[in-house]
Amino acid sequence: MLEIGFGIGLNLPFYSKDVVEVHAVDVNPKMTPKALQQIQEVPFPVQHHVLSGESLPMEDESFDFVVSTFTLCSIAKVHQAVQEIWRVLRTGGRFCFLEHVRSPDSKVASW
Repeated sequence: MLEIGFGIGLNLPFYSKDVVEVHAVDVNPKMTPKALQQIQEVPFPVQHHVLSGESLPMEDESFDFVVSTFTLCSIAKVHQAVQEIWRVLRTGGRFCFLEHVRSPDSKVASW
């Protein structure tokens, strides 16, 4: 599983104990100390990466599930980030996202 915009790890308690591993991506290094505290509380391994969702170093089709909550609206090159998500998502995988603002870009707003 990959989570884009991990922040301080607020989604972690909601993941099933059946999760094998989470790769957590967040561009803001100031989130890391609190994120590491949250990571210690879960029964599955979490690999924390400080990097942008616009350029992921993961291999093509390497995740069954990608999560992004309240993040896409804050990424400058959202189209590039979504392309990266689709690139690392396995065929038949799921991309689950939740946003809270409507984009001024009509193509994005149609999501």
